[in-house]
Amino acid sequence: TNDMFWIALAGPASNLILAFVGVLALVLCFQFHIQEAVIYAFLKPFIFLNLVLCFFNLIPLHPLDGGKILARFLPYSVNEKLEQMQGASSMILLLLFVTGGLRVISYPVQWTYAAMMQVVQVLIP
Repeated sequence: TNDMFWIALAGPASNLILAFVGVLALVLCFQFHIQEAVIYAFLKPFIFLNLVLCFFNLIPLHPLDGGKILARFLPYSVNEKLEQMQGASSMILLLLFVTGGLRVISYPVQWTYAAMMQVVQVLIP
């Protein structure tokens, strides 16, 4: 389970790193006076989408990376039960998606995105 923890953590971490790469690219575009509308139309959604994927994958349901990350901190018997209920967890995830319950992840996404855009503003001369 130790290996699975690191593998599961790599997914959201890579999305977060990609979002930071997008911020860096945005700052560099400003630094080098590249103000093409296409670049901004690509980079801002790129950053936002990677943040959405990062926080979505951190939801602690077992088919997602968050469930595998959580498994490291749970007793084996509880984790085994959660793995057996993976089908039910998938249905819960689908229900959250259909009912708009996943809107909860929009808060950390928006906060992180706003913070990243503030960093861009600070780094732009």
